[in-house]
Amino acid sequence: MNKEKRMILRRASMTDAELLFTWKNDKATIENSLSKRGVTMEEHLEWMKGIMDNPMRQLFILDVDGVSVGQLRLDIEKMPKREKVSELGKEEGSISKNSENIVAEISYGLGAEHRGKGLGKVLLEQAELLVEMFAITTLIAEVLPHNTASRKLFKKMGFEEEKKEEIYVYRKQYG
Repeated sequence: MNKEKRMILRRASMTDAELLFTWKNDKATIENSLSKRGVTMEEHLEWMKGIMDNPMRQLFILDVDGVSVGQLRLDIEKMPKREKVSELGKEEGSISKNSENIVAEISYGLGAEHRGKGLGKVLLEQAELLVEMFAITTLIAEVLPHNTASRKLFKKMGFEEEKKEEIYVYRKQYG
């Protein structure tokens, strides 16, 4: 009998600090992170407080059947849209004052025992559901070349890939 799993994406809280600390300091997580280093508990708690106090940084936990399996973070930034303006005296590519792009950098991770089960895809699908809630127009992600699982997943989910120096940048437009 194939039992349907109950999946809930919830906002992280300070009660998740220890679990997130464990995930952050996992060997594979460190190898695939841009910082390439673990953190102390003091650094981690300071980082978490910064996230909790900043509405432009959203941190979520994915629970499957009551077990926390991974995290999803969106770092949101408002940026002016560049539009071609044809009016006399206006330069092409000038900024329109009344329109914005809402760009969110996505970061996700799974606990070691939950990798390889398709949950990364679930986290990205959840991120796409958050696009409307936060009026996001573009999701971006930075991935190291050796992180082939994430690179394949972003491509499978329809993100455009761009190689930049030491990383790959994935981008997907919405709306």
